[in-house]
Amino acid sequence: PQIFHYPTDGWLSAKSARLYDYQVESLFIGTADAMRRQVLPFFTKWVKDVRSEGVEPKVLDVATGTGRFASFIMDNFRSLHLDVLDLSPFYLAEAKKILEKYDSVGYVEAAAETTELADASYAAITCVYLFHELPREVRKAVLAEWMRVLKPGGKIFFVDSAQEGEVPYERVLEGC
Repeated sequence: PQIFHYPTDGWLSAKSARLYDYQVESLFIGTADAMRRQVLPFFTKWVKDVRSEGVEPKVLDVATGTGRFASFIMDNFRSLHLDVLDLSPFYLAEAKKILEKYDSVGYVEAAAETTELADASYAAITCVYLFHELPREVRKAVLAEWMRVLKPGGKIFFVDSAQEGEVPYERVLEGC
């Protein structure tokens, strides 16, 4: 895999997972959490709307990393059933440290494109900053997997970035 943000020891190490949040905040000059939270108002409205209909949604956070965005969700909805998924067992271990105070969080170690989760099992999927790390064909496989595990009428809450040197701008402008 191509590594854009130069994580220490790559994505699959305990050292990388421990340093990741510090490194990303440094890379984005202290704005990484604010950038992650961009989707939170839309997600919050959706959860409130669904709950007002008497439904308790089950949500999947794909590529949770160290669980930063998942912690923002859980800070707002302490009883929400949230499964967090990541390829790296080391990043999931860091996420568990942040999310351990929430009883309704489940942990899934899997690649985003091959989760082995049940069909139509989630009302919503959240994903923050994964796609710019993936080759185009893998993106398609991830989207297909999302469509498989998402319930009919489900929602996807998605934030990503196009950074110089990572994604050709013409591809961004074309929307692919």
